[in-house]
Amino acid sequence: MHLCDFNISNLRCISQTSVELDKGINLIIGENGSGKTSFLEGIYLLATGKSFSAVKRRDLIRDGTCRMGVAGVFVSSFGLESKIKLEKSYSETNYTLQGQSVRKTSDVAAKIPILVGNSRAADLLTDSPKARRDLLDRTAFHVKPSFLSIWQELRRALAQRNNVLKSGYSSNQLCYWDKLVSEKSNEMDAYRKEIVDKVNCFLTKSTLKEELGDVSFDYYSGWDTNFPLLQHLTSNRESESRIGYTLYGAHRADLRIRVAGKSGAKRLSKGQLKSVAFESIIALHEYISENGPAKPIFLVDDLSAELDNVKQRRLIGKILRLSGQKVLSSIQPDIMEFLDNEGHKVFHVKQGNIT
Repeated sequence: MHLCDFNISNLRCISQTSVELDKGINLIIGENGSGKTSFLEGIYLLATGKSFSAVKRRDLIRDGTCRMGVAGVFVSSFGLESKIKLEKSYSETNYTLQGQSVRKTSDVAAKIPILVGNSRAADLLTDSPKARRDLLDRTAFHVKPSFLSIWQELRRALAQRNNVLKSGYSSNQLCYWDKLVSEKSNEMDAYRKEIVDKVNCFLTKSTLKEELGDVSFDYYSGWDTNFPLLQHLTSNRESESRIGYTLYGAHRADLRIRVAGKSGAKRLSKGQLKSVAFESIIALHEYISENGPAKPIFLVDDLSAELDNVKQRRLIGKILRLSGQKVLSSIQPDIMEFLDNEGHKVFHVKQGNIT
């Protein structure tokens, strides 16, 4: 999967641009504040319907205008084209695929595998568990055809179960939702465990071991797996009814980093966390490439921040060797020394203008 023709209108500091991206490597070179991140964000917006910086819609729209838009053509490995367009005003969003309105952003996101590595990558390991669950789930979307429906069914079942808990629960009603939450949680759990196992296998072979020792992720399912989830749900109804929501299930899962046999997130520097995060994202890229129908698009923004030259060069080398389309931004033109003579394009950004 790769993005071919790409158009931006009034996105942050970018007024108007149209480019044809290479299906392999694309470098976006420019100073800080020139529009590099906005360019990458535009690609992510188009592929997922969402911003990777979680801003309000007014922050996406260029000052002095009332509407922003991105549009492009994604091409599969079989040559099939998907024309997507997203427009946002201060009050509404229009998102279309092949000219038809998109009801759920997940319907598009599940078709286009896309991964992001940026200055916030290290935060992935220290932020709330939801960010790590979401990354696992987005990976599963692109490999397991049934995962999206399982995820949606679990969300609906949890919403219904929580409503019953809040309204003074009926045992008969809860029995049905307990079973459904248990069933879908266990299905999601199996998929997530497979992904974590693959990431850990990749990390054992990475150069991180030279600096940090053994690095791996401990996966917590969202309940004590020494006992069936259904048992947790039925035995904790009283306490859950007092707070009005479900305490056990796949929606409570988490990943916790372990370094040299100890819990590691708080023991590592920002640069070390960023290295681990990028290595993990690279592992997810390889997992999707090997097991999914489409190779991911990899967006990399400002890799150099908080990394010394040795770590930068190592990671850039790994990223450029990955299959699929890569779009990397940098303030340093010397990143071009990593490129071969063929299979890439270089774009220069200055004050929102892209050439």
